[in-house]
Amino acid sequence: MSAANPDHNLTLITGPRAYTRQRIFDLLIETALRQPVRVLLGGNDFPVYEIVYALAAQTGDVYTILEEGITLSRAETGYQLAELLRQTPTAPTVTLAADLLSPLMDEGLREQETSDLLFACILELRRLGKAAPVYISAAQPKARQHLLMALTRAVDAVQKPPPGLPAPQNQKGWLE
Repeated sequence: MSAANPDHNLTLITGPRAYTRQRIFDLLIETALRQPVRVLLGGNDFPVYEIVYALAAQTGDVYTILEEGITLSRAETGYQLAELLRQTPTAPTVTLAADLLSPLMDEGLREQETSDLLFACILELRRLGKAAPVYISAAQPKARQHLLMALTRAVDAVQKPPPGLPAPQNQKGWLE
């Protein structure tokens, strides 16, 4: 993940929510142990304690990694998400856009609004992907499935759980 691959800079991680959360969590830990990582969170579900424990199990330098290696920004609404991405500077830093579709599931948003917001987000993700890999997690939604289809068409690569993969064990944080 340290070198940008111009052919696969936007990677979508999709599938059941437990899979997408676990995969982003694993990427966060793997990347943070090697280099700085930026997390752009849709919603407010971030397993801080689990991250600390996972890092502590692998390094004695947890606080340096937390203070200097992981940058976190979050958006709760679709408009906040679009603005967050617009304001995020292009940098040679791996970006994890976790639970990207969550803010777009607000029932108060009209369908056209959600499509417009997703389009704006995709443009910004492509901009960020020019400098470093961007991993986007989006669980299969119960509603507005067209958003996931549009996102799938917009990325360079898609990661899904292999067939027959057992569901991750339920843990606190991202796996609740």
